[in-house]
Amino acid sequence: MRLKIDRVLRASGLDPKSHRGKALQHILDTFPRDDLFQISVADLTRISTEVRHELPGQLAERTSSTIWRRNSGEEGEWSLGIGTPLLKV
Repeated sequence: MRLKIDRVLRASGLDPKSHRGKALQHILDTFPRDDLFQISVADLTRISTEVRHELPGQLAERTSSTIWRRNSGEEGEWSLGIGTPLLKV
């Protein structure tokens, strides 16, 4: 699993100390563990990049919900991920 995450980080070309690099690391660190075992590097790269590009600056600023999908590898099966805004109380 660590190798898969490292490949995504390297493929991004981002400086790990930059804001964008840290945002990507956070996305990967909080990605559901079960999905990390099953997802391909290509799908993980695509989904994490989509999540990172959606963010308007900081993760807490997300204002709309988003759904990501990926083929689970089984014929006709799909996995869905849902990103929702954080609520400030």
